Amino acid sequence: MQDRKYQNRDLKDTIAQVELGNSVMYQLPTGGGKSKVAADFVHNYNDKQIVVVAHRRELILQMESRLSSDHITPGVLVGDIQRELDSNILIGSIQTLSRQNRLDTILNKKVDIVIIDEAHHLRTPSYDKLLDHLIAINPDLVILGLTATPYRSDKKDFRNYIDTLITSESVDTLIEGGYLCKFRTYVTKIGDIDAEVQKNENDYNIQHLSKYMRQDIYLQYLVNQYKEKGEERQTLIYTVDKKHLEAVKAKFIENGYDSIEIIHAETPSKERANILKRY
Repeated sequence: MQDRKYQNRDLKDTIAQVELGNSVMYQLPTGGGKSKVAADFVHNYNDKQIVVVAHRRELILQMESRLSSDHITPGVLVGDIQRELDSNILIGSIQTLSRQNRLDTILNKKVDIVIIDEAHHLRTPSYDKLLDHLIAINPDLVILGLTATPYRSDKKDFRNYIDTLITSESVDTLIEGGYLCKFRTYVTKIGDIDAEVQKNENDYNIQHLSKYMRQDIYLQYLVNQYKEKGEERQTLIYTVDKKHLEAVKAKFIENGYDSIEIIHAETPSKERANILKRY
């Protein structure tokens, strides 16, 4: 992929901060190409011990593919996938890397740089556990966080791990430049959700939210909105959890839409790849 001017600029700015020993939060809107900047960053430091952390299998495999195209063979550790674990560059899921047995073995060594995709998830127990472990081994550890939204709704402070914020182009600028498509947003009120769904601190309790959204009135409402605004268009639906996912699929089938498939955390790799290919 051809580098865009703002990606080259952001990469230089990020490297300049890292050379000063600063940990960086890099903000770029979704679709702007954070993973390309991250891959180029890794290429620049491919002689260092680097750990790349992501939440989703697709992101991990995408990063592996990008680095492989630059003739770098990273290690991969996620779920049932384990390969090239002796590489100086390791890509893995936070769920796997933060396990105590992984910290005691594969990650019980000096790491120079940690790259965190979707870094707004920092300050959760799993990330604190992983980063505190690596910092104890190497107090000079540098962290590069990638996110479109550099904040947390619970107001937890990133400055425990991050020294500086680098902000890139705005959504409007990326649209004007032809890098993102124009979009229309429709917003609807779903009952009195704030009063009816329990919260954990500042966010909704997942189990309660899932049960709430699985009410037939909201499942049918979703289908009706698809009929009105999205019918015959390729569509992607995000749900609260697996139970909500299954309920949405069943409701669409009930309404005559049988060309609908689902992906969740337990979907096998081969099946997941085939679904995405068909989509």
